[in-house]
Amino acid sequence: MSDEVLIISRTSPRLDPRARFLVSVLATRYPVRVVAGRARQLSAEPWDIPKAQLWEVPLALEGRRPWILTGPLRLLQLNLAGVWDWARRGARLVVFSDVTYCLPGVMAKLLRGIPCAYNSQEIIWANEMPRPISALFRRLERMLLQRCDLWIVASEARARVVLQAQRMNRDYLVIENLPLVTSPPDLVGDRSERRARLGLSPEERVVMFQGNLFRKRGLEELVEAAQGASFHVVVQGGGPLQGMLTRRSAPNLHYLEPCPNREALGWVAIADLAFVYYGENDLNSAYACSGKFYNAVYAGVPVLCNRLPAFLEFAERHGGVAFLESLAPDGLRERITQILQDPELRRDLARQMRQAALDLSRTPREENLLRAVEGALAPLTR
Repeated sequence: MSDEVLIISRTSPRLDPRARFLVSVLATRYPVRVVAGRARQLSAEPWDIPKAQLWEVPLALEGRRPWILTGPLRLLQLNLAGVWDWARRGARLVVFSDVTYCLPGVMAKLLRGIPCAYNSQEIIWANEMPRPISALFRRLERMLLQRCDLWIVASEARARVVLQAQRMNRDYLVIENLPLVTSPPDLVGDRSERRARLGLSPEERVVMFQGNLFRKRGLEELVEAAQGASFHVVVQGGGPLQGMLTRRSAPNLHYLEPCPNREALGWVAIADLAFVYYGENDLNSAYACSGKFYNAVYAGVPVLCNRLPAFLEFAERHGGVAFLESLAPDGLRERITQILQDPELRRDLARQMRQAALDLSRTPREENLLRAVEGALAPLTR
């Protein structure tokens, strides 16, 4: 049996901080292989984790307009790539992202008794999709929860939501979507240099949107709110709305390509305020703070967001958060302007964020993950 850990990641760990965390931590103890979708924007970037091999699979219809079969084709492609990699080289443990990429782990478990770990990045059946498909994913998740050797979730609250929906009980490991740094970095000097690259002076106020450029994330409303505003909006990421951004032309609207996750904090740190919004019915974000939310925390940047349970809980525990009452562009522009024109409020929120980052950085995520993986592998060593 191979001594390696095989990780099936829906996005490349060069872009996904959660995937990179799993890879980098496990690579300190085990040889690691990663099968992931190709990070097209970062094709020239070198892979920099020596004990981990990365196979980025060029996905079907990459860079073309999405259509109804694009998602299923890419899903099938990455699953088959993972199965092929496991069949050729074996594995000591198979870690897969979400229900949708479980095929390599299920096959390894059923055919060879290889332990598998279910890294639950999303509640797939809670996403918008036809009811029969949602029901299928829900049943599949129940089967995985009954049989997987390790279940990794983004928050206690999200685990409770899933277990209640599945009417079952089992243990789990919480790995929050924190940035991959051991302690919050000092980004003051880097902040000035990056601002200068965008032609922004230290006095100009900046709002940052960083992450996937999808609909229902408030991005379109934020861009509208920037029209005629006294503040600048910087958007960094890739996705379906990228074309809309590149077609917009305004002196206070700036677009940046996606960057490796090790650089994400440096870019969000140029902002005076980070904007994070998810739809009210999005269970995935309602019960776990997103990676871009925690990027802002570690960069010491206050967050303006909507009143989802995860954000409310963070604000109650740590502070550093302001809430929007309306997503309408006029109301959003007014709320942003109100915060940016109050220097005392901004300083107080930023101080709270820096303290929150220090508190969160003490979470022993690395130790907890390695201990949990050792427990999953224990039956093989007896």
